Amino acid sequence: MIIALAVLTTFTVSAQNDPKAKGLESITDDLVMAQLNFLASDWTEGREAVSKGAFLAADYIASVFQMTGLAPAGDMQPNGTRSYFQRVPMIRTTPDDTQSLSVITNAAGGMRLAKNYLQGTDYSVQSAGDVSRNILAPLVFIGYGMIDEANGYDELKGIDVKGKVVVRLSGYPGHRDVSSAAYEKFKPQPPAVRTTRAVVDPRVTAANRTLAEKGALAIITVTADKVAFSAQLAVNTTFYPNQRITPTPAGRVALLSSTPDDSPLSITVSPRLGIDMLGSSTFIEEFEKNVAKTMKPQSSLLQGKNIDIVSSVKSEIVMGVNVLAMIEGRNKAQNMVVGGHYDHMGMNSAQIWNGADDDASGTVAAMSLGRAFIASGKQPACNIIFAAWTAEEKGLLGSRYFVETFPNLDQIVMNMNFDMIARDDAEDTNKNQVEYTFTDTYPQWLEICKANIKNYNLPIELREDPRPIGFTIGTDFSPFSTAGRPFISWFTGYHPDYHQYTDKLNLVNWQKCINIIRLGYLITWDIAESVTE
Repeated sequence: MIIALAVLTTFTVSAQNDPKAKGLESITDDLVMAQLNFLASDWTEGREAVSKGAFLAADYIASVFQMTGLAPAGDMQPNGTRSYFQRVPMIRTTPDDTQSLSVITNAAGGMRLAKNYLQGTDYSVQSAGDVSRNILAPLVFIGYGMIDEANGYDELKGIDVKGKVVVRLSGYPGHRDVSSAAYEKFKPQPPAVRTTRAVVDPRVTAANRTLAEKGALAIITVTADKVAFSAQLAVNTTFYPNQRITPTPAGRVALLSSTPDDSPLSITVSPRLGIDMLGSSTFIEEFEKNVAKTMKPQSSLLQGKNIDIVSSVKSEIVMGVNVLAMIEGRNKAQNMVVGGHYDHMGMNSAQIWNGADDDASGTVAAMSLGRAFIASGKQPACNIIFAAWTAEEKGLLGSRYFVETFPNLDQIVMNMNFDMIARDDAEDTNKNQVEYTFTDTYPQWLEICKANIKNYNLPIELREDPRPIGFTIGTDFSPFSTAGRPFISWFTGYHPDYHQYTDKLNLVNWQKCINIIRLGYLITWDIAESVTE
């Protein structure tokens, strides 16, 4: 706290004649802590999108924006004034009671055997779209379902999947033998920056896109580990050490579209159901040994095997809200968008997923920057929109809707995103690091960042992560990047409490969080002032 006091004293002295420093002085420890304490409290019930807790959080954020003096930047109201809320129309789907899966085996002599399996015991529908499905189709085995262009390995090459259901194994060639050449060749490569987000193997993600494009009806993943599969479906309430538990889902939520979601069903199945589809108890073991040895795909049609799937859903139209405010700039034709997502994972009957780091911390950053620009007393060179996004955890829905409906994307000069800025990853021994992701065609943004760290004596160590426009990952700058807009993103790293109910206030690194918010303000100020009027 001695460092923090010295830094704050410097701000106070400088602020007497400098609007930028005056705004910085408004970002106080008490302000950040008070706002974060409320957003991550039990009152907001984990802030799952389109829930009571999320709407309570949205009302609170809007009231802070209004109290700060920021103008509303949401939907136009009937009286001709704007609201602080941008309504985001969504469709919420939940499975209904009609669920079935049968594996049909055709044998010599016209024999036909159908084995019926139960949802919640032998399989789990991970994604069912927004319409009910009834599928009767042949089965195609696609190995690990992986496209690895760097190593010339494509398990979908030459395989007809149109109108079929594909079956794949979890893992990759050689994954069971770390001493094998296949493991060395195909193991997931570490990202350029060690904490860059990667929830799933990008090689599998690439295959998923290709399968959808080629017309696969469903993607079935066989989990060979009985314990791992059972842990996904177990309903007991005894939590063992390191067991990840999940909140009670309120259903799948997606942006409302003019066309049904006909993407492939995604289903995870048990080892015994997998063996039935693949035809032999030794199939998986033999395949994994062979592919590890040859390092060549072995995809094929599963002869005599068909699958009958019924997956019904209930759907309803729901309305989420982004919370939007702005300060008008001298150049009203240029906009910067500063935001973080306020939603999280919700709760179950035993726990609340408070989401102190993910992403109450980033939401407070956006709120604090708005206050700082007002406190500076100087009109910025361009408009600055301050956003609290809804439904990031459901697929970046709030930020996607904002980008899709913004009237002129060319007028967005930059998006700044704060997502998880309040913790330390395992390698941050000094507890002062932050991953600074920025559009690589703007190297001056890195120099601006470094200059502000030095000039304001901020105890922050950057992990530089330049990325091209078009780069996407599971956070809210991605829709802007996809639309060709430059971005900056702040992230302090993953930790064991990520997406767990243990992501609570008592684990926050308060001083680092506050210093990142201060640095974000300083950079936003400098970039805004560089906009041509």
